Amino acid sequence: MEERCPGLPDYRALFECAEAFTSADTYPKGRLIAYPADWGVRSKELVTQIDLPFEAVAGGSEGAMIAELKGSIATKEPMLMMMWQPHWLFSEVDVNFVEWNVAEGGCVEGDQAKTTACGFEQAEIVKVV
Repeated sequence: MEERCPGLPDYRALFECAEAFTSADTYPKGRLIAYPADWGVRSKELVTQIDLPFEAVAGGSEGAMIAELKGSIATKEPMLMMMWQPHWLFSEVDVNFVEWNVAEGGCVEGDQAKTTACGFEQAEIVKVV
């Protein structure tokens, strides 16, 4: 992927190589597979806020997202996808993660700009018994 998008894993590289991630549906913008639509629009909001030349496309379902990722790996085609961790998938496939700016005190999703983007605030997961 480094040949097609020099500068990765730094998120700023995505501004220059969106076409490496394009699809027929999103051309000339890159395609970002986001969480399923009923989970919200965090990805779309961030893409718009920092003017990232990508189209956030809802992933459909967890199974569909996994199938698409595995297909991308098999064909050696790049893809950009939101995925949560921990997830069993990462024990089976080798992926690279986009690196965002480190935000002191935590990432505030609603307060980002192109040069200062911190990505997504880490969700807090609580187990209730």
